[in-house]
Amino acid sequence: MLCGPDEKAFPARPRLLLPADAWAAVPKELHEAFSRPLSEARALWGGEEEARLAPCTLGRFAEAFRHLQAAEAWRSWGSFIEQVHPALGPGVRERFAFAREAASEDLRPWREERSRIKAFLDEELAGGGLLVFPTLPGPGPLRSGSDADMEHFRSSAFALLSPAGLAGLPSLSLPLGTLQGAPVGLTLLGPAGCDEWVLRCGCELMESLGRPRMLFSSAGFAPIFFFL
Repeated sequence: MLCGPDEKAFPARPRLLLPADAWAAVPKELHEAFSRPLSEARALWGGEEEARLAPCTLGRFAEAFRHLQAAEAWRSWGSFIEQVHPALGPGVRERFAFAREAASEDLRPWREERSRIKAFLDEELAGGGLLVFPTLPGPGPLRSGSDADMEHFRSSAFALLSPAGLAGLPSLSLPLGTLQGAPVGLTLLGPAGCDEWVLRCGCELMESLGRPRMLFSSAGFAPIFFFL
């Protein structure tokens, strides 16, 4: 979804940023799954620069998103849940119980954390930076997996899924890898107000790999489906 043209012009070639903390959080097999796309990105845009995804630990990063998202979810759905008492499934029930608590707590520390993270990412991405990292820590969990397996995957994925929604940045996930016979995505995260530019970068990388332009984009993507 594009909400309008980019707010300003961005360079034809992005600064390729591979955040060390994000790549360190995923298994080595996932690094290998993206070896060709990353080689192609280096050939297209030049060698990568050192970068980080968060000024703090990724766990702290995810906690800020978790508290702020939960409070917003309760403000939207709390009265309905308390009046109707819908039958919520495993995981969803516990997350809405947490949301009830989050909505009543002092969220100022988490809002301050969000401001600090946004300022950090704005600086990292200044001058046409493009953060490139795995969308998830591996293939999606199997439908036959247990609730515990799903919750473990969700917790591991949250830190990688949170940046765009927390900092209000355009994000694009490209299906450029395969692991254990299942597709895995590579995220491109760009500066605020550059949705069109991130799409162009994604198209360029896809075309260089001989892939069709089948892309998913979101401006300030918030993985609400992982909450609900």
